[in-house]
Amino acid sequence: KDKRYEAEIIAGKFLNGVRLGSMSADSESNAIDISIKKNEMVIRSMSEKLGLSNVRIIATHDEQYSQNVRLDAKKLGDFLKLIPPEGSVQFYCPASDDPVLLTFGDSQSYILAPMDSRE
Repeated sequence: KDKRYEAEIIAGKFLNGVRLGSMSADSESNAIDISIKKNEMVIRSMSEKLGLSNVRIIATHDEQYSQNVRLDAKKLGDFLKLIPPEGSVQFYCPASDDPVLLTFGDSQSYILAPMDSRE
């Protein structure tokens, strides 16, 4: 794995960020946009009816990089619900069209395909 694209996030804060950041998501797609810049992750969604939701949480990583990916908030939340709130999740996102890998400890991992940005 290329460490440049790996961030570490506390599971409970990540799950709350996904819940709040997806409040304006379209109910059919559940699409949220995630970006990581410096030491923060921005989770946002937007719809014509509900406007914009925008949440920032701390994300620790070694490199300075900017990454944007669109994910299904429900699928991401389903994985995060399985992790203890104080647990540390590794979020690995090599490129916007490659799958996102989430891991917790040595035993739990989840691969999530990004959504098309037009969804």
